[in-house]
Amino acid sequence: MDRENVIEKIQKLLARADADRNDNEHEREIALRQANALMAMHELSSIDLTESEQRRELGELTESDDPLGNALWNSSVYSAIAKMNNCRCIRSPHNKTIHILGHSSKVTVTRDLAAYCIRSIKREMPNAWNGLIGKANENRRSFNTSFGNGAASAIFNNVHKIVEARKQGNIDGQQLSSSQAMILVDIHKKQLAEVNSFVRQTYPHLRTGNGSRSYSRAGYSAGKSFGSGLSLNNQVGRRSAGLLN
Repeated sequence: MDRENVIEKIQKLLARADADRNDNEHEREIALRQANALMAMHELSSIDLTESEQRRELGELTESDDPLGNALWNSSVYSAIAKMNNCRCIRSPHNKTIHILGHSSKVTVTRDLAAYCIRSIKREMPNAWNGLIGKANENRRSFNTSFGNGAASAIFNNVHKIVEARKQGNIDGQQLSSSQAMILVDIHKKQLAEVNSFVRQTYPHLRTGNGSRSYSRAGYSAGKSFGSGLSLNNQVGRRSAGLLN
């Protein structure tokens, strides 16, 4: 399966995982896990290709440019999913955009997955607020910000577990052989080294940005609970759909 077909299949899986299009929770969870694992498995299946063929599959190093809005937790979601796909994210605070740098196939997948997760979190916010006991003590805007931060934090923890599992050759519950696991680790190291070099060339004076503060403990707790249940693979999460750095 070539790069274009892989991306098309991932996009179809994400459409099946979208609650607005599919009301079957079990199907949504399976579709999201499959989308997350597909690219990693595709990399392993391409190891017999020549180096030029592998590079054609990955695509050239590139940079996306997407609107971000005011909520800083959005950039955290992008960063987490970028980490899963050996990409890097840079937030532009002045024009409120997010830039994903990496190989073009990975950038496409990162954009689709991040957008899906952010929609899932935003869709859950009003449900969490409506179910909150003690609204009189809460500011709704602060609650929503804290919910987003909590969800992003949980997604980051999930992503960290997935990345660590992949280093051991475990992809969505499928255990690779030790030799396959080593090959996959080498592939990821090479990709990340190329991306980091590309980032340094593109942004030689890059500075660390500020994070988002949370003022609502109830919002943060509710968001973290939701984010923890966003199932990205067989080992992480057991509820419905969703993902962070």
